[in-house]
Amino acid sequence: MIVRTKSKALKAMSVLMALLAINAEVQARVGETAVITLVFPPGARSTGMGEAFTGLADDVSATYYNPAGLGQAPLANSWKTHQTNTDRIFTSIAAKAKKEFGFKDKIWVGTNKGLLRFNGKTWELAESYLIEQD
Repeated sequence: MIVRTKSKALKAMSVLMALLAINAEVQARVGETAVITLVFPPGARSTGMGEAFTGLADDVSATYYNPAGLGQAPLANSWKTHQTNTDRIFTSIAAKAKKEFGFKDKIWVGTNKGLLRFNGKTWELAESYLIEQD
């Protein structure tokens, strides 16, 4: 008699646990979890291109796909190499055309003396240093 009671109680508990498990699965609705978004790479364009984007990586998602590529030239319209008769050797020139809302073009030059910027009249030192003062 005691064995039958234990067996009935065990069956009842099993049925109850199964019903609770089924109910829990039904309550897990689509789109109510944020974990799946952590799996997706950033950017729709880069996600659509897959791993082929690693070679391109020319926008902000380059930090995810190819962070080493950020050490290359900034996104500019043209890069050239030029040497003048002065003591400065231009190793690379970057030019960015003015935007519709901007007021002037921007031109930077990497030289053996450092980074220079053209202000419209002359080349000026474009490197900036932060000095901490007490």
